[in-house]
Amino acid sequence: TRLLVHLIDGTSSNPAQDFHNVNTELFLFQPALREKPQILVVNKIDLPSVQERLPQIKKELAPLNKPLFFISALTGEGIGPLVTHIGEVLQRLGKQEPEISPPATVFRPRSRDLFQVVKVDDAFVISGKTIYRLAVMTDWANPESLDLLRRRLTRMGVKRALTKAGAKPGDKVRLADKEMDAW
Repeated sequence: TRLLVHLIDGTSSNPAQDFHNVNTELFLFQPALREKPQILVVNKIDLPSVQERLPQIKKELAPLNKPLFFISALTGEGIGPLVTHIGEVLQRLGKQEPEISPPATVFRPRSRDLFQVVKVDDAFVISGKTIYRLAVMTDWANPESLDLLRRRLTRMGVKRALTKAGAKPGDKVRLADKEMDAW
């Protein structure tokens, strides 16, 4: 990375704080990023609410002493000068050898939200906080949404637990107040 370009939402109630929050995360991830040149770009200037706040936004961001651009991704306004400036900065920086850093380790902790599968009358009832959340968020009238739900439940180990509890494809399965067939 030779240059950081921060795209700031012009509708934000505190664009300067948004910038500080992102920079803090970047610097915690890799302190060397603190030394990289940065450009601030405020987007959505096509919106009347943002137009009204432009003087305030400029005032809030000016103390950061970073090049500041205002654009509209929707209309294209301001993008030409921004691209030109980015090109000039990159040309001035010249080519740099890539920094070799160790590959990032991604931790994917197992869900601590356990689920239960219990046979009640003629159906298998699956319960748990994540199960409830998935059931509520699913569009039960949409077959693609139901396929996605089944894939998520399978990844969580629900299909295995259903099979272990004696469920066969076609048996009734209940999640929250919804019902589907076992798969």
